[in-house]
Amino acid sequence: MAVAGAAALYCFFTAGFYRYNILLLGHLALLSVLYSLPVLPRRGELWPLRHVPLLKIFLIAYVWTCVTVWLPLLAYNQDIFSTEAWLFFLRRFLFILAITIIFDIRDVDRDRATGTVTLPGTIGIKKAKYIAWISLAFFALLVSLIPLQNYRAALLLSAGITAYVVWQTHSTNNEYFFSVIADGMMVLQFLLVWLL
Repeated sequence: MAVAGAAALYCFFTAGFYRYNILLLGHLALLSVLYSLPVLPRRGELWPLRHVPLLKIFLIAYVWTCVTVWLPLLAYNQDIFSTEAWLFFLRRFLFILAITIIFDIRDVDRDRATGTVTLPGTIGIKKAKYIAWISLAFFALLVSLIPLQNYRAALLLSAGITAYVVWQTHSTNNEYFFSVIADGMMVLQFLLVWLL
């Protein structure tokens, strides 16, 4: 296992864009540590980033977007600074942001109990769903600019299905709903793009 991991790291870092790989992985590692470890001074105590009001969903969406957009682009020696790469990044971010709001809805009671200020805890579940739908609408708007018809159709279909999942989301849904259905939206999007 260790040999395979070392070989994978060797291939990843020697595939080009080494400097960007280090910067990308380094800042993602730093965000991951700061997300959980209490290091930010606030009101006389230390807080992790996840307790900064309303920041949690944006951090999660950003990290997932980096991992699912920039890492693969770098692995295939693609320019992550091109307009196309940034549009891809923004589309993915908007899609994942809608999914993270689903999980914030799930955690609304626990977050209130721990004092974590989240979107649904602040504006309510109904308005949080509206923001998820707005995120998906902007995603769909950006997808409409894609010239490849099958690819565009697959992404729009995934947005429609995700919008329906947002509609069905309640803090009382069972864990299966969140672990399989909500989390499965990213997998579904991949499968739709692959199949269409």
